[in-house]
Amino acid sequence: MSTAVLVAVASIRGVEPDELEPLPSAVDPDALNSLVEHWHTHDGDAMGSISFTFADCEVTVSADGEIEIDAAAMPVRPRT
Repeated sequence: MSTAVLVAVASIRGVEPDELEPLPSAVDPDALNSLVEHWHTHDGDAMGSISFTFADCEVTVSADGEIEIDAAAMPVRPRT
């Protein structure tokens, strides 16, 4: 899941994943992966979500695996 978050945020930001700040600056990738794995082992009856700010985006990962990215807080870059 942590890789999916990284790729999704990079796509929204219009950059390569390696151009973003390190994901561990926002959330522990191993803990995120473990949490999602735990949710999936409950045959889909797990409920909940985790939210955190990463690369100027509000990221929410839901128990069903959905990744929601709110880039409204993202600074607008001037066009060059």
